[in-house]
Parts: sequence; C-alpha cells; structure tokens
Amino acid sequence: MFPVPNKITGSRKDLIHSYVTQLIAAETKLPPPKCESAFRFCSYNVKYFKFEQYTSADIHAFVDRIQPDAFSLIEYEVKHGEDFNNLPATNKIMFEQLSGYGILSAFMGTANIDGSAKYLDSTRCLKNSTISKAPELRGFTHLHSDINSLPINIITVHLDVQDETGTVRLREIEEIYDYIRTKDLRNVLIMGDFNEWDLREGDDLYLDSLSDFQERTGLNAFSTKAHGFLKNHKFINVFHMKGLHPKFSCWSGKLVDFCYLFTSTWDNRLNIQNIYMPLVPFSDHLPLIVDIGIN
Repeated sequence: MFPVPNKITGSRKDLIHSYVTQLIAAETKLPPPKCESAFRFCSYNVKYFKFEQYTSADIHAFVDRIQPDAFSLIEYEVKHGEDFNNLPATNKIMFEQLSGYGILSAFMGTANIDGSAKYLDSTRCLKNSTISKAPELRGFTHLHSDINSLPINIITVHLDVQDETGTVRLREIEEIYDYIRTKDLRNVLIMGDFNEWDLREGDDLYLDSLSDFQERTGLNAFSTKAHGFLKNHKFINVFHMKGLHPKFSCWSGKLVDFCYLFTSTWDNRLNIQNIYMPLVPFSDHLPLIVDIGIN
C-alpha cells in the first residue's frame, strides 16, 4: 500500500524525477468515496501550484474528486491559485506567511452535515525572526465543525524547515499545544507539513537517511523533537493508530507530513474511519485525507 521511495539521496533534480516517476507509475491514486455521514478533511502542501507541469487546475480537479467537506492548502499562493481564488470569502481563511502566500483553509459549500456550527479561526504561531533565517511567519489555521453536535477541531500546520536542530519546530508545537489547552479544544487533530522526520534506529531507511543528513548538515542526528513532544503529551499518530505506515510524503523521499490526534479530549463517540495518503504527482508533497464518523 505504501511503497518505499525509489531514491532518497542525490541531487534535487534527480530526487524530484524519481518521485514523479514513481507516483505516475503507482496503482493507487484516490481513496474510496467517503460515507455520506462522514466528515472528510484534506491537508495538502501544493508548492505554490508550481510543480513540474502541474497547476492549480490539477489540484482543483483532485479536490473535486475526493469531495472533502473542508480542506487546507499549504504553500498556497494567490497569484497561481486561479481555481481556488473565487471561493466565497465567508467560507475560507488564509494564514499569510508572506503577502499572498500561506495556508488556505476552506469549507466546501455552506451547510454543515447536521446544520450545526462551523467556523474558521487563525492565529500566528511563532514569528521566529530572531531564531530562524526564514523571513516568513510560521503559523497555523484552526478549523471547527461538528458531527451530530460533537465538535471537531483541526489545526493545519506548516512548521519550520530552516532549523535542522528542530528547536524552532519544537517551540512552534509547544505554542500550538498551549493554544489548544487555553481554548479548551475538544476532539483535536493536528495535520500538515511538519518538515520533520520521525525515524528511529531500526526503522526502514533510517541508516541511509541519517548518513545523507549528516553529510548535508554536519549534524550528528536529525531531530524528532516535535514528534517526541506530541507523543509525550498524549497525541497519537493517526496512521499508526489505523495500522498504516507510509514511507515517504515528499519529493526527497522523506516522510514529513503527519496527522496527530489528541487523545486526552477525544470523544469515543467519534471514530476515525480511515486515513489516506494518495500517490498523486500534482505537488512536491502528497495529500493527507482523513474521514471522521460517528460510532
């Protein structure tokens, strides 16, 4: 179901070519249709809608096919997002990391499954101007909806990519955790681009990945600090919860896109029906799709 990447070392050009070739040849392209009673959410790093020959039209067609109730597009860029820019203003919100660029989150349509409340909220995480070389802000969007009057809160993240020690990502996750606790959010998922692996010694690709990382950065070990913090604070990797183990999610052959569930406030009447990572080549990342239902 989840193939090992064909290539994880080499030039960026070679890695991208290997990634695209592997995805085009893959047999599994789309998840099954969602159940009518389920809430489907998709997070997708879309690389400014400028990846190889693909455009926002390809991403839009993909979103139409999977029929989510809501979605977040990471690395969304207004000037290349023609197929999404005309969504109703009341139905979307964007966290701007730079002018016209950031995380766009939106509901599809105007009615919720049971007619109950739904809204979008956004807040800046850490600005990181003093601890990261990246000029862009780092933050997240917060989407709230209900299934049969049970709240769902989905945090879409785009964590730091510059600090190879993982210190900035850890601070970002800590701040998001504080946000969740301060607002007393229930039934929380954190999804998106973590820009951080979660490999352990003995895992597939560990030695090759570590050797490549050491040569590229001069550091002895890659960080898993953000993942460690979440696991230590009662979050669980939803893929693992469903017995699934993706091997890669982006052009470099690394797994950096994740979905975590906060077990402390999760209502057992809600059920993660399934989670998917379709092998589609429209961006330099793969999308995440989660279906949430009622037990």
